[in-house]
Amino acid sequence: FHFGAAIDVLDGSNHRATFAMEGAHPSDNLEKYNAGLEYWYNDMIAFRVGDRFEHDLSGVTWGLGFRLPVGNERKLSIDYARQDFDVLGNIDRYTLNLTF
Repeated sequence: FHFGAAIDVLDGSNHRATFAMEGAHPSDNLEKYNAGLEYWYNDMIAFRVGDRFEHDLSGVTWGLGFRLPVGNERKLSIDYARQDFDVLGNIDRYTLNLTF
């Protein structure tokens, strides 16, 4: 069983922020929860932060992203995230995305 919700806590012309949370109740383990906040400035720069609760390896995740127009209908996105995996250390993730 999974459930989740998201709400825009800020929705302006240049500023947008979304808070999201998710929970899971697996049949073979305890409940687990995730929560995060994403902030966009001018629909080009994003800042993100989140946390995991009741997981075996929990830690804060943060990241940022850039979205650039390429031509009339294409966008290039570059994202970076760093996740703390407790005793396993930090994990860095990079994403390059082209939408058309």
